[in-house]
Amino acid sequence: MSKKEKDIDVILKDSTKKLREEMEIYSYDDDDYDERRRNAAIKKKKAKKKTRIKIAVLVTEIIVIIGLVFSLVMLVMPNSKAWLASTWIGKAFIKTAFSEESYNKIVDSDYDRNNTGINEDLDTNLLDQYLNIALFGVDSRYGELESGVQSDCIIIVSINKDTKEVRMASVYRDTYVRCFNGDGDAYFGKINSAYNTGGAAAAVKTLNANFDLNIQDYVAINFDGIADIIDLMDGIDVTITEDEAEYVNGYINSYFNEIGNRKEMYKHDIPVAAGTHHLTGIQATAYCRIRAVPIYLEDGTSLNNDFGRTARQRLIINKMVEKAKTMGIDAVLELAEQVFEEEDGTFITSIPYDDVIDLIPIVLEFSMAESKGYPEKYQSYNDRIYGDSLLPDNLAQTVVDLHKQLFNVDTYTPSKSVLGINEALCSLGGLDEDYEK
Repeated sequence: MSKKEKDIDVILKDSTKKLREEMEIYSYDDDDYDERRRNAAIKKKKAKKKTRIKIAVLVTEIIVIIGLVFSLVMLVMPNSKAWLASTWIGKAFIKTAFSEESYNKIVDSDYDRNNTGINEDLDTNLLDQYLNIALFGVDSRYGELESGVQSDCIIIVSINKDTKEVRMASVYRDTYVRCFNGDGDAYFGKINSAYNTGGAAAAVKTLNANFDLNIQDYVAINFDGIADIIDLMDGIDVTITEDEAEYVNGYINSYFNEIGNRKEMYKHDIPVAAGTHHLTGIQATAYCRIRAVPIYLEDGTSLNNDFGRTARQRLIINKMVEKAKTMGIDAVLELAEQVFEEEDGTFITSIPYDDVIDLIPIVLEFSMAESKGYPEKYQSYNDRIYGDSLLPDNLAQTVVDLHKQLFNVDTYTPSKSVLGINEALCSLGGLDEDYEK
């Protein structure tokens, strides 16, 4: 048989086989045919179910693997909490734990963030890399926060948006500068009077005009509010001298005597001894008021009077921040919620809720740089013209030094606006207008 004949024979056999199979199928009765179809459908359904189970198991395994990898990354990655807080998931959690309704109770709705007196000739290219906020501490006995009270504590907080480094600089409350009042009128006087005459808006304008800054937001807090926060943190540890301990007790007793609650006078005293003391809120705020005895810094420098007091204020803020960073984000948010629930004139701020949510990741990972007080060089006056005030030796030089501290620039050229204020101040005090360019 030839090859062609063999191929034809194979084709015929295959065709015959298929025909027989089809005839066999149709040879079953209707019941048998339906049964075979049902069995085929059941097998197909079971096969699909098995496939779905396999897919579900696979997806579960993938989720578990992703969870394990995520947990590992969170464990070993530096600043992982801050990274998580910056994601939409983290922000959603923060908003759940820290309500907008509570926060908005302390927001200054009348404050105009677009009218903060930034000098028109100021070069903001460098400053735009930083978030600058004014912190005002007021000794408010009756809950005044909007005006009518002196800002005894004035601190400029500068946050580097890239490195998350935070720098602080105090401005001494008695510094004699060009101030603004609530109507926008300018006058020369002590810088803490601006808050008294025009509230935070006037105080921010005064800082921007005299120091070439671009501050848009502020936070104001009275000393009772600081005490409440420290108590909610279960206190802070501060190393103090024997003289400081004695003055802490003196300020505490004076406070309770002033408010007519002499029974509490001695309940909050601390041991009159040098060393590290665990301070409650009222003890820590009493420490912030000390100006009659020196504070000794880590480098051995001693500061007295208002210079020592502002150094203590910055120290307490640092201690509070250090304590907050150890508490964890959930505890900090719970603390904030408790503080903002109070309606007793403790806080007021211009920072919108969404901006605060964006700031929280920075708070979790920032590093604190050395802080200083300004002006570093000054003339002290106590007369009928200037009152008990500090006239900067040279405001332009003070601005150069301040920008080096806050923004880490070796050279800075003050704006024409600052040079004009410096000329007026130097003329008033008979001082030299030159500065180190």
